[in-house]
Amino acid sequence: MTKPINIIIIVGLIIVAGLGVYFAKYRIVNTPTASPDAIIVGGDKNEHGCIGSAGYSWCGEKNKCLRVFEELCPDVVTSLIAELKTETNISLTKVGDSQLTWNVREGNDFASEVIPGISYKNSDMTFVNYQKIEKFMRSKYQVDINNEADGVTGGLRGYTNSYVICQLSFRHNQMKNTPNAPSEPIGDSLTVELGCGYFNPNNISKIVATQYIKLALATKYKKDIEEVNLQINKFDGAYAVGSVFFGPVDTAGEGGMFLATKQGDTWKMIYDGNGSIDCATIKKNYQFPTDMFVGFCD
Repeated sequence: MTKPINIIIIVGLIIVAGLGVYFAKYRIVNTPTASPDAIIVGGDKNEHGCIGSAGYSWCGEKNKCLRVFEELCPDVVTSLIAELKTETNISLTKVGDSQLTWNVREGNDFASEVIPGISYKNSDMTFVNYQKIEKFMRSKYQVDINNEADGVTGGLRGYTNSYVICQLSFRHNQMKNTPNAPSEPIGDSLTVELGCGYFNPNNISKIVATQYIKLALATKYKKDIEEVNLQINKFDGAYAVGSVFFGPVDTAGEGGMFLATKQGDTWKMIYDGNGSIDCATIKKNYQFPTDMFVGFCD
């Protein structure tokens, strides 16, 4: 009986060895595999710690991670000026922080917004070189016709690129003033300035609404529109809720809350002040959204 047993053992060893070769060749092993859905949040941080999947990128001049759709990174403007120098051999010198008045349009309605920006300047440029800058800007950004102006003393051009807006302006350095005749430029020397800032195009409706509501309140209370300081806290395109006070920005003046609704091409004040509100009537007559009444009727 010994011989058959030995044969069985040998055959068994051959089978085991064969299976070992098979598994080794085709790597049929029972090891856990990563689920395609098992993505670690924040796992895409770059060398600066910015999470790209959350919309953050590194801004060198601000020394922080930021979202370009929330604020301007000065690096964008610095790169634009460097490209201008490379492509046209024209230099602009940094002036520093500036205020840009940006015009917007919604249908037939116009409004303007003061935007913090960064400006660069050249105080002695020929008109030919100014035209080169115009051509350069058109190749990089989209022209905004709401920010174009031309006059005897100078001109203005506006450009947009996603969440960045730029204004290019020129002014003749010398003008000839003749009695009983229009002024006219002398020579070919211009002061040229290029300023850029952050602007969210999704806020155009809100900017237009702000201007209409400020005008309505200024008219009602016989105030200069510059004295009306308005803050819209809730806005959906058809209704607005916020606060207002009158006087310089850095002083606490009289004011209160307001409710407004858009009717046709204009905005109508439903309520303003600090007194009680007839919420039921407003809801019934103006279909004011209930969730926008929080803080007024609760």
